[in-house]
Amino acid sequence: MPRFDTKYGDWFAPDLDVAWRAANAESLELGHSWLGTEHLLLGLLRGASDDPAVQTLSALGVTRDRVAAALAGELGRPRPTEEALLATLGIDLTRVRAHVEANFGRDAVTELYARRRRGGRRLARGPLCGFAMAPRAKLALDRAHRAAKAEHRPRANTTDLLSGLLQVEDGLAVRLLQTLGVDLDALRAQLRLRAAG
Repeated sequence: MPRFDTKYGDWFAPDLDVAWRAANAESLELGHSWLGTEHLLLGLLRGASDDPAVQTLSALGVTRDRVAAALAGELGRPRPTEEALLATLGIDLTRVRAHVEANFGRDAVTELYARRRRGGRRLARGPLCGFAMAPRAKLALDRAHRAAKAEHRPRANTTDLLSGLLQVEDGLAVRLLQTLGVDLDALRAQLRLRAAG
């Protein structure tokens, strides 16, 4: 499991920060309880049209809509979020979270889930606490961070993220790109050319 010497976001360039936030939004919109490589790819593709990683993918015919369609084919219809399910019962999760934080402190929910265990394993998430990051997504981010550090840059960018995603060959992002007919070796070569030029 990769280890990070800083928090997520501390080493993100502005373009990667936008992609990160978009990936989180993609996961929520799809009703997923995790953040995976597929969400990172979708978030990256929400970037500006002049972003080098977006341009590289666009040149190969990869768009956010095509990836989203391939993902729907792979995983099926999105599930409703826990927030939406609780709303059908008249429970406003935002109000519940605000009430808990007002009475027990800002980090009360996070600390609660950090202490809870199920079957000997930590409970990674819950309806008040957000979703868990998949190990392959962590690995892709670690690879992006390492790529930036190897080039003596303090912050990783979206090109680093795309390179990191491609290095996680068993990740869903790579499988989606293959489904769309992307030649991964050609994509890697284009990224190397962009980095050199």
